[in-house]
Amino acid sequence: MELPAWAGSLWGFVGTVAGSSVIGSCLGAWLSMRFAYRRFRSERWWEKKAETYQKLVGYLTDIYLGLEEDVEYIGDLPDEPPTPEDRLREKEGVRRFREAKEALRRILIEGFALLSPTAKDIIMAFFKEYERRIEDEDPYHEFMRCAAAAKNAAMKLQEEMKAQLGVT
Repeated sequence: MELPAWAGSLWGFVGTVAGSSVIGSCLGAWLSMRFAYRRFRSERWWEKKAETYQKLVGYLTDIYLGLEEDVEYIGDLPDEPPTPEDRLREKEGVRRFREAKEALRRILIEGFALLSPTAKDIIMAFFKEYERRIEDEDPYHEFMRCAAAAKNAAMKLQEEMKAQLGVT
């Protein structure tokens, strides 16, 4: 049995529409998957950036608070030799600062791609001020200067974090 001419062109039309639908559906699924993956990656990148900035601000705050505590301690020292408790407290303070400074350096190196150039400059300026030696500077004034540098860096870094992450 032979089909009329119009039926053959109808089946050709139906086949073309069905084929186009399958291709369109596959293309649509692929595009939506691609955009969802890109969105996932950008959200993950944002979260990683936020985490890095929060750690930096946290370590700078730890240094600032520790130095302020030491400034109070130095101001209260009597003129007599330090006791074993004083030496233990001093050792603990030095250990805390070393850990925080090393963590800052590690984040600066490991999070290089996550940090803005301004954030890197803030951290480097902090290290420069922290490690600067002033002739005849007593420990009290040195700690005050370093505490101010840590506080200033933490505040600037918070502003940079807000700008980089688009947070108000």
